Amino acid sequence: MYRITTIQDAIRVPPDKFAMKSREAVMQALSDKYECLLDPKLGVVLSIISVDRISEGKIFPEDPGVHYPVVFKALIYKPELHELAIGEVVDNT
Repeated sequence: MYRITTIQDAIRVPPDKFAMKSREAVMQALSDKYECLLDPKLGVVLSIISVDRISEGKIFPEDPGVHYPVVFKALIYKPELHELAIGEVVDNT
């Protein structure tokens, strides 16, 4: 079943993205971290839909990146029990 889920997490924005606007940099860092992620509780994260809230970032002494607490929405696929997925079988191993 496909669903849109709201997730709250702290995301690290590396220094090479400092030239971008903060919302764009956070969106790209979220897609790098979460897209195509297979999590047993969430399912498969297909796409980041939107960034709802970005709080003030923190810089730690040992890390040059900025850590932003964010709330975002993601499109997730998690198969349910007895759900049928219709499609073409491409490979069987």
